[in-house]
Amino acid sequence: MKEIRNRARQLILATIVFTASGCGTIFTLNDGGKPKEIPYIYSGVATEKELLSASFNTEYRLPWWALTFIVIDLPLSAAGDTLCLPFTATRAIIESKKQESNKAPGSTR
Repeated sequence: MKEIRNRARQLILATIVFTASGCGTIFTLNDGGKPKEIPYIYSGVATEKELLSASFNTEYRLPWWALTFIVIDLPLSAAGDTLCLPFTATRAIIESKKQESNKAPGSTR
């Protein structure tokens, strides 16, 4: 019976880890999901860093289990962000060029 409980706990933990893997990356790659102050490159890691910082520096405190998920998800988001780097770097360059052309109204770009 004890072995069944241990297997059930392992299965639940594995399910949580795999369903939460790279959540920061997936969230920020959706259109409209990324706040403007978060960069495109490594946006998942930056989002989770902001969540952790806000939790410790403001009145808004995340529960311990949410912090645990963020800490577990951080390296997974880093891996996801690295895999998405060609896409996010291209997107960041395009956005930068758009901002430059919007700043200079008389530019020909």
